[in-house]
Amino acid sequence: MAFIRCRQSARVEAGMAQYCPWCDQPFTPRGNGGRPQRYCSAGCRRALEQALRAWAARQLAEGHVTVAALQHARSAEPRNSHGRTQCPSDADL
Repeated sequence: MAFIRCRQSARVEAGMAQYCPWCDQPFTPRGNGGRPQRYCSAGCRRALEQALRAWAARQLAEGHVTVAALQHARSAEPRNSHGRTQCPSDADL
């Protein structure tokens, strides 16, 4: 396990790391395919999603956003042929 940590820290030092938007810690994204990794762990991803849900609920309760506005924003998202929301490309981020 120490060997893996050394390799990861070397990759971080070589500038191959990203920073987790939740905890701001550097991490080396997995390289096994799938969607691009944006968070250092599932726990950080869940914490951010929970905070976003709580923030949105407060905005709704305080009248800063309406249900209709949320529905309109969701209907304006691009969809793929299966009716699912498309993920933005890396160029869009």
